Order: sequence, then C-alpha cells, then structure tokens
Amino acid sequence: MNETKTHPRMGTIREASQTFGLSEYYIRQLALRGTVRAVRAGKTKIFINMGSLSDYLENSVLYDETDSCYLENMIGSIGRG
Repeated sequence: MNETKTHPRMGTIREASQTFGLSEYYIRQLALRGTVRAVRAGKTKIFINMGSLSDYLENSVLYDETDSCYLENMIGSIGRG
C-alpha cells in the first residue's frame, strides 16, 4: 500500500505573527503553555504548527462558563438586576 502522508505546515513565530496579525510574544506564550502545537529546533528556535494555531483561533471564545471573569460578570449582573 502506498499511503500519502501529509505533514503539518510549520512556521516560525515571526511568520505566525505576520500571518495571523498577533504579537510574537503572544504566539510564543501559546506555544510555551502548550495551547498550540509547536516544536523546538535547537535552543532558541520554535516552530509553530500553523494549523493548530488556526484551529485555536477559530474555536476560541471571549468568555466561557468556566472562565472566572465570566462568572464574576454573571454574578455581578444578577446582583445589579
């Protein structure tokens, strides 16, 4: 069987920053926290899985029910009724 394997598109933090319009610092933090897939090449170079970053951005919401800020806003708005 001859299976074709696809490889993820990887980009540097700078490329990801330019592609998605986000700061390099923010993308680096997402990678270091494990929020998006990334690999380290050597001591300093980090490559971002561009598909993983795209998926993260597509599926992110400003608030969700487990977010403490969301809960504080909901409780506060109930009290002000």
